[in-house]
Amino acid sequence: MSKEWRVQRDLSVSNTGGQSVSGVKAARGDVLLWSVGFETIDTHLLTVFRQSLWDEERARADQFRFERDHVLYVTAHALLHAMLGVYAETGFRLRTNEWGKPEIDAPGNSLRFNLTHTNGLAACAVTMIDDLGVDAEARGRVTDYLELAGRFFAPSEAAYISALPDADRQSAFLQLWTLKEAFIKAVGKGLSMPLDEFAFTLQPLSLSHRDDNEASQWRFESLTLSSGHHLAVALRQSRGGPMRHSVLSPLELAALVSRGRQWEVPTAIPTAGLLESMERAERA
Repeated sequence: MSKEWRVQRDLSVSNTGGQSVSGVKAARGDVLLWSVGFETIDTHLLTVFRQSLWDEERARADQFRFERDHVLYVTAHALLHAMLGVYAETGFRLRTNEWGKPEIDAPGNSLRFNLTHTNGLAACAVTMIDDLGVDAEARGRVTDYLELAGRFFAPSEAAYISALPDADRQSAFLQLWTLKEAFIKAVGKGLSMPLDEFAFTLQPLSLSHRDDNEASQWRFESLTLSSGHHLAVALRQSRGGPMRHSVLSPLELAALVSRGRQWEVPTAIPTAGLLESMERAERA
């Protein structure tokens, strides 16, 4: 049986520099989650976001065929830079593990992070020491959810969705999908871990795994945002601490990005293949 933890959603971010989020420290067992929702991004703000990225990221962003994908990528990676600029130690670099999960590479580092994005939303989470995963999906993005559940979910999950009234199936599917993806991203082994190897129940929220001891080490949170997005967080840590969810506007993110440049927050240096690995991890 996995454990849930309380969510604090009362953190606000000022348009003049993000004092409230930058003043919150990550303690072991806590998760700090930032999300940015948007339909469009002002051209000026997008320019500010681009300036925070590595040269390799800007080059990758320019390769997207569709403008919406370009905007989503730039916004998500600006969010990553802003959050690591607040919480990471100075002089950090990034590396990937053997399955391609990005990690901070610095002596004595204990900060963990994970990034996700989907249509109209980017989210990044950090914690100390413990494995962490976050995943998001937009409502309406998936339409063949019964077929997908039958192909990829555990039998108990697929049966649960099939038994629901039609009006409830999509929401339940997205809850389960984001929970499963967040768990896989937290474990850090990518798609080498089959989706049907473990199962969630939603009421109450819990994880069933062939290793009961493994399941007991995890805590999860499943959120449905006012925008209709589904967001899930997985943390390998049994002791309690809150998850602090800060919802930023694009303007507030731009203020944090600009402030980070003013403070000369060190730029993370990607290793070879890191950006490709990060993109795979975000899509997973």
